[in-house]
Amino acid sequence: MSLSALASAFALGIVLASSPGPVQAVLLAEAARGGWRRGAAAMLGANATLAALLLALAGGVALVAPTGSAARLIRLGGGTFLLFLAADTWRGAWRGPRGAVPGRRDAARGGLPPGPRGVLAVLLNPGAWIFLATTAAALMTNAMRRGGGPLAFLTAGAIVAGVALIDGAFVLLGAEGRSRLGEWSSRLSYVLAAALGVLGVFFMVSAALTS
Repeated sequence: MSLSALASAFALGIVLASSPGPVQAVLLAEAARGGWRRGAAAMLGANATLAALLLALAGGVALVAPTGSAARLIRLGGGTFLLFLAADTWRGAWRGPRGAVPGRRDAARGGLPPGPRGVLAVLLNPGAWIFLATTAAALMTNAMRRGGGPLAFLTAGAIVAGVALIDGAFVLLGAEGRSRLGEWSSRLSYVLAAALGVLGVFFMVSAALTS
């Protein structure tokens, strides 16, 4: 086994999760809305989805970066999803702390639980698919050449571990902000709702402009 290859994969996961994007915005918003438990549930959904896709790559499944109509559909889907989250986060802040109790209030309103939100944040993220089809695929191919299937699967795990480290920091950051701001935490939720809305509009506009 190559420790240097695994260390590189771990570092790649850290860099990937450190880049601002839809997943990070969703984790921050969920943690700021309902504390670390809600943020951790969203993180589990996102990380489990990424892990499943990386393990598929390690198992020899070829993932192709979406182009043309497929790329537009993912951007439209991602934009719609982020706009939904922005509106939902804004409503939660407007209702106040009682509307941010994890699980109960959302279930009563028929809202989407945090776990599936994390899943969709990955599946409807065009950048995630490009990463999987290019950088991750090349890394898995190299791992297969150097150590076969075992090294490829360990490489996938190392990437997920790096991502989880940074995603956990985002969750703790959102939860800590909610805790420290107290009654003013709704203002943080408003800011994060606006960020989600901006990302959603960006995805929708980029889908419309893509030929």
